[in-house]
Amino acid sequence: MKKTLIAIVLALALVLIPVGSAFAAPSADVLITAKPGKLSISVAPASYTFNDVTIDSTPSTAENFFIVTNKCGVESDNTIMVVNATWTGGATAWTHADDGNAGDDIVALLANQDGTWGTGDVIVTTGGADLALDIVKKMDWKFGLKMLAPSDISDFTDKTNTVRITAAESTAPGPG
Repeated sequence: MKKTLIAIVLALALVLIPVGSAFAAPSADVLITAKPGKLSISVAPASYTFNDVTIDSTPSTAENFFIVTNKCGVESDNTIMVVNATWTGGATAWTHADDGNAGDDIVALLANQDGTWGTGDVIVTTGGADLALDIVKKMDWKFGLKMLAPSDISDFTDKTNTVRITAAESTAPGPG
């Protein structure tokens, strides 16, 4: 019993009494890694509503309505697409027309990069279309949207879809 008690006291002494500062150092280092992002964009405003869409109408924003804040560190090519093949809401969804031709419960979208409607318009598709190419790094740019409304509307409930802008590193040589 006496030997066990001495062993416990010695074990506690080793744990509780500091041995010294043999392992301590006056400074310590932390390795920091920064991974630069080549591509970074944001769009404002983040939503838009075409009000009072009527049969065969072509409501639009101004060609420079949406502002793309470009924080890309390289020259970029930018595409535009709708995320869904259907515009949802209500009993009858609208089909999105990748060919740019509206029809009965079929809607299309056009985009224009800071130009004039009717000149340089791009059909917005579900697969993506080139909108702004060879954009110099850190240069903001603008675009607008135009809807080609259905030729017949079966359901007058609001319809929604999402437009996505995607930046990719440009493959063309340029000043960026």
